[in-house]
Amino acid sequence: MRAIVDMADRAATTISAALNTDQPDARRRPPTETRLHDKTIRLEEGSPAWNAAEAVHPEDRQILDAAIRLVEPNINHLAAAPAEPHIIWNKHGETRELVEYTGIDIALRLVELHHQARAELGLTRLRHRYPMPCPNCGGRVGRDDGETIITCDDRDNCKSTWTEREYQFLAGLITRERLDMEILKYLLAEAYARLDAVQQRINVLSDIDAWVAEAELPAEAAVIGQLIAESFDEAIAGHLTPAQRAITTARKDTEQRQTSEDTWAWGNEPRYQRPRPKPKKATRPAGPPVHPGSLSTLIDIDETAALAGQIACTECNLTHRGDCA
Repeated sequence: MRAIVDMADRAATTISAALNTDQPDARRRPPTETRLHDKTIRLEEGSPAWNAAEAVHPEDRQILDAAIRLVEPNINHLAAAPAEPHIIWNKHGETRELVEYTGIDIALRLVELHHQARAELGLTRLRHRYPMPCPNCGGRVGRDDGETIITCDDRDNCKSTWTEREYQFLAGLITRERLDMEILKYLLAEAYARLDAVQQRINVLSDIDAWVAEAELPAEAAVIGQLIAESFDEAIAGHLTPAQRAITTARKDTEQRQTSEDTWAWGNEPRYQRPRPKPKKATRPAGPPVHPGSLSTLIDIDETAALAGQIACTECNLTHRGDCA
């Protein structure tokens, strides 16, 4: 956290120098003028309120917020800043040294600290982005690091997936369409919209018998409606519904196609599988357990002597012959 605050404050200092403005200050200073009982009171430098504001040091979060408010909208000035001397802590953190940082160096250092903070928080998932939007919903497209299947970011609603070859094919089509036939995309969308509207009206006319019976109209009205529906249906024969026009499949089908493509590309080479851990050899027990007498008394009791009727001496608590020495 300390390194992030220092580098963000250094970036704010560089931008303020480029803009010729005051450096952002995280201190909460009192207002120069305030009103009390309908009287205007001017707080001059050296007053108790001013001295209290100077004595209270801002927290790291306040310093970081003040730096972000200046750095975020002026990141282009940071990238164009020339090399300037900065005082930083050395590698071991015991003394400070003078180095030269350009604006690009500071920006790259901020990016490095950002990745380090994400790693500390456990947010290590890397996702590669692709420039082509999703052909189905228009959202962002990418793939997770280590995978070859490309997916749409809207996994809750869209769930579109493609293999690498399918993505290259779709990307080529969209690039060519954008360069050579940009207007045809909008004309085709308009044509599909009108055909979909016609299909909706045909679906409405399919229930004309119930409408005629409910409105108590002549039977000829139902016949006329059916003839109109049949004529429209013949006119748009072969028109695909929006669900049929979706250029995507389920993830399971995509994985099967990706497996077949990998098999064709790598010559039926088997997939790499992690080796199974070898079972550990059984170990022998440590030996006979300690006699319970050693756990309950200070001096071990000879089990054989106790069974033979020999009692320990009351003076030395040992088993011996004759009088105690």
